[in-house]
Amino acid sequence: MKLKTVIPSPIEMDTILVISDYVQALKAEVGEPLRRLYPNAEIRFCLFDGELLNELTSGLLPILILMDMGADNLLIMKELRSFACLSRTPMLMLRAEATKRKVEAESEGIGWLYNTLNTHHQYQLN
Repeated sequence: MKLKTVIPSPIEMDTILVISDYVQALKAEVGEPLRRLYPNAEIRFCLFDGELLNELTSGLLPILILMDMGADNLLIMKELRSFACLSRTPMLMLRAEATKRKVEAESEGIGWLYNTLNTHHQYQLN
């Protein structure tokens, strides 16, 4: 009997990193919509402490980083952008006022998030 080697497609190895001080609340809020948008991606939630460093040094760089809003988090986002390996990784702030207004303007609750993530995903495939 010959065994067949299965190599996972790149999308099956994608990781989306969600960074927040309120991981449990954010899991409940955005976890399910993200899983529907990216069914083959691994959604990882982590805190702004050593856990973030562990995630980033695990060798699996995320295709997208979502961060909770806040002035401190904006500084962290700028620091993350300075690393060459993350300079092209899209980083979005969750719950920012502009994002709230954009989402409210959409007729479908997660329409804006879906369009943004879907556009990014199509860009990654091309």
